[in-house]
Amino acid sequence: MPTDDAVQLGLLTNAIKYAPPRVPGDIALTVTELEQGEIRFELRDHGLGLPAQFDAATSRSLGMKLIARLARQLGGKPVWQNADPGTRFVLEFTPQERAD
Repeated sequence: MPTDDAVQLGLLTNAIKYAPPRVPGDIALTVTELEQGEIRFELRDHGLGLPAQFDAATSRSLGMKLIARLARQLGGKPVWQNADPGTRFVLEFTPQERAD
């Protein structure tokens, strides 16, 4: 994976880690290589879950905006899901080689 992509993923995990509310519990991170060189990045917690009418596209949260922007920079579309209990964040993208 290109270093730039690894840095973006690191920023994503940091943004999600410090998103409120902070509920004690496990956080699971899975990175899987899919067909055609795609990467599936999945982060799951066992916290409170998403609000009833959650819509990431209209969220005014700075953290959600940062996550969406970093995901777009990687060439993927962020997906948030209720994990019952908790929340699952999924991002699939194809790492891009960048010229130095």
